[in-house]
Amino acid sequence: MLFSGISASQNYGLLSREYFYSNDRDTECKYLYFMMLDSTDRFNKRILPFTANIFQNMLIIYQKILTSDSKAGCQFTPSCSRYSYMALGRYGFIKGSVYMFDRLWRCNSQAYLYYPVYHNYLFDLPQKYNDNLKPVTASSIQGAGYVKWLINKKEYDAAYRKLLEEEYKAAAQDNKLLLARLSIIKGDYQKAAEWLEGLNSEDAGLIKADSYYLMNNFEKAKETIIPYFHANKGIEPKLACLWLHSFIEEPGKAGDKLIDTVLSAVDNVDSRLRLRDLIYDNVLNKPNGTFSLICSAIIPGSGQIINNQIEDGIYAFLFVSAFGMLTANSIIKKQYGESALFGLGFALTYSANLMAALNAPLKRQRFYLNLIHIELNKIFDPFSFTLNLNIQ
Repeated sequence: MLFSGISASQNYGLLSREYFYSNDRDTECKYLYFMMLDSTDRFNKRILPFTANIFQNMLIIYQKILTSDSKAGCQFTPSCSRYSYMALGRYGFIKGSVYMFDRLWRCNSQAYLYYPVYHNYLFDLPQKYNDNLKPVTASSIQGAGYVKWLINKKEYDAAYRKLLEEEYKAAAQDNKLLLARLSIIKGDYQKAAEWLEGLNSEDAGLIKADSYYLMNNFEKAKETIIPYFHANKGIEPKLACLWLHSFIEEPGKAGDKLIDTVLSAVDNVDSRLRLRDLIYDNVLNKPNGTFSLICSAIIPGSGQIINNQIEDGIYAFLFVSAFGMLTANSIIKKQYGESALFGLGFALTYSANLMAALNAPLKRQRFYLNLIHIELNKIFDPFSFTLNLNIQ
């Protein structure tokens, strides 16, 4: 595993860092080491996983039962139990036990004389004879595939920090694209758009437009996509779908020709025709609640029913009718106290019926807009596009 070693004296270890960190298969070790340098307390409190090794599992039980969760009790980082766990996992029981007992022997009241202090812990790991017993920098243990590995493991914060370092050393378009996508994952949509300023590739345009879409700046998202609509090359389906996602939320002044051009990027003919009908019926035609309001004023609930909200209409009719009948019955019986209460109920339910009828066309439109989004999501989902970040 990551840290394990047996020293010939208190001053140095027999094995070099290169022995542990030169192999690409040790990427997990590299990540754990980087995590320790970044946050020692967090590293020392990290829950160790159970394995097929019974001796490692005994150490896990020891940590869970006998050690405190609030503060690591060992003076070293990694702690003695964590050091032993890693040694047993890497070398097996016999050799790992030698490493374990060697560390326990060295963990004494004199240890502070021989090891450097790092984040309030004594720093101890296998080192070269000529090293100065200082923590090595993170860059010395990160290979070419480290960022890809971090992203695929969904360790986005660590990947973002590493990419910032790489961008500082040498600016590159691929770095900016990844930084933008990681910014979206972290919820910083404005920062994602800023990373892509000046980049003109379709990938950059897609990610930038997606960040505007997630900020509910639908007009800006459409403006970002339009320059990539090439008449001679056709329209990339993902860009077309993202434009349609933005368009149905904020139609603006887009003409029929542009809409048909964008819809032509949808390969499936049935989906294209279905989308076209839904868009023309529910996006370009502005909903008007006046007719629904008049209907429900005459017959409670009828305005909701004509907008396919049958259950809402039935409830409105039943409640308004019930309070109306109770009010009328109380007046006939000259029970004016009850009639006042029932009359108040009638007024409230009738008013709620009229408000629901007025908003029924908008609610109906929202239902069909969601259907359009669902249909478009089969090709491109702006919410999961960046979250499904996986690099081969």
